[in-house]
Amino acid sequence: MKNNPEVVVIGAGFAGISAALYLQRAKFNVTLLESHYRPGGCASFYKRGRFRFDTGATTLSGMQPGRPVRELLEMAELSPRMFDADPGITVHLQGKVIRLGKYFENTLAELKNAFPEIHSAKFWQKLFNIDRDAFKILKLLPAPPASLREAISFIPSLSFKALQLAVKMLLPARFALSKQQRESKVFLQFLDQLTIISLQNYFSSSPWLSAALGVIYPHDMMIPEGGPGYLAEQLLEVFERRGGKLKYKTQVSQIQKSESGFTVLSQKGEHFSAEQIVITAPVWNAKDFFDLDRDNFSKTIFKKLNRYANKFKPYWGAFTFNFAATGKFPTGCYHQVHTDNTLSFGGDSIFITFSHPEDKMKAPEGTRTVTISTHTELENWTNISEEETLYRRQLLANQIKILFMKHFPETQFLKFEHNATPQTFLNFTNRYKGSVGGIPHRAFEFHRMPSSVLHKSGIYLAGDTAFPGQGIVSVIHSGKRAADLICKSMKSR
Repeated sequence: MKNNPEVVVIGAGFAGISAALYLQRAKFNVTLLESHYRPGGCASFYKRGRFRFDTGATTLSGMQPGRPVRELLEMAELSPRMFDADPGITVHLQGKVIRLGKYFENTLAELKNAFPEIHSAKFWQKLFNIDRDAFKILKLLPAPPASLREAISFIPSLSFKALQLAVKMLLPARFALSKQQRESKVFLQFLDQLTIISLQNYFSSSPWLSAALGVIYPHDMMIPEGGPGYLAEQLLEVFERRGGKLKYKTQVSQIQKSESGFTVLSQKGEHFSAEQIVITAPVWNAKDFFDLDRDNFSKTIFKKLNRYANKFKPYWGAFTFNFAATGKFPTGCYHQVHTDNTLSFGGDSIFITFSHPEDKMKAPEGTRTVTISTHTELENWTNISEEETLYRRQLLANQIKILFMKHFPETQFLKFEHNATPQTFLNFTNRYKGSVGGIPHRAFEFHRMPSSVLHKSGIYLAGDTAFPGQGIVSVIHSGKRAADLICKSMKSR
């Protein structure tokens, strides 16, 4: 491998940060380009006075030994302050309060109490077992198999247990449910609203492996001081201290083939040379980096990304409602409240993040920040007038506020009430239509998610529209995957 080859990573969310740090460790010269003036991507933040607000419903898991977040922090030799998140998530459903925590026995008791008529310890044990073993198979697979032939080629390298898990990447989770469980609307609602925030899809139609991770992850949650956005800032301090180049407010406009590799052009007219490129922008954005009419190279990648963009169309956005609060707060920092009726232009639940009481970076003593998020269809906020947008924002914000006060009457609104639509998120992140969560995990399609390798000449994809999907833990894994593939490719030259 040539000494210190140049790599450009596009996007300083957690996928880009992961790819940049792992490439830097492998002695690459890395330039990291970010269109915004802050890092974190979908897990970023904004400030109002002495308060620091998350931009959305973001949780942090993958902290157990051998898991992506833990491995990244160890590689970066970073020990950020973390708060315990037990319970991980408290679910409020039709009068039931279900605490999903880090200890299996406690969670099992909560579930037995909430669903005594259909409780199955064996079912939940299966979920925990899959969660325990899942990341092992993800490390073994270089990319999702693009064909049956490629899938067969992986078989000799996998153990019997890994093969069982691989099958669960394909089959829908409904096969794991008993007849009683499938017929219980309230139980399915409980599962569906957990996976809609973690997988952007409902439990029964999600892959069995993904669904297990999407329900069980609260046992592996921690709360980073200052929120995920501050964790991103700390990781980038390590990146720059080790010699990495970080450029904010640099929106990429085009990627071109050159004699020495590639040239990345910014909207400000800057040129960045690279032998390898990692793109962490969603496929719906990434396709526009390539000029269909320029040359065969650009045409080939544009068509590939365009196929992905048309096959996996963005559907979900988020409506968020933030404020500073005082008064009495509930136990636990993460709460999911189910609605009696679907919210106007919103979803069937709201996800609430209270800042940790000891986190003085996010709020002064005696106060806390609150971020509330609900899923919303992107089409609810496109091609409508400013007047209609304002009406919908006010209507949905009022419904969320009423629901919050019903469940947390002793928590008082203090200041800085602010709501945001997918259009707000579009302005903040430049993501297509302000979409969140990447590509929904669907059975029989999960293995067909965009591959990490866009072009064998040196263009790679990471982030929430690349395998294995969305969430901080998954995009960190995808960033490391891209870095590993680049290292392997360069060594073979």
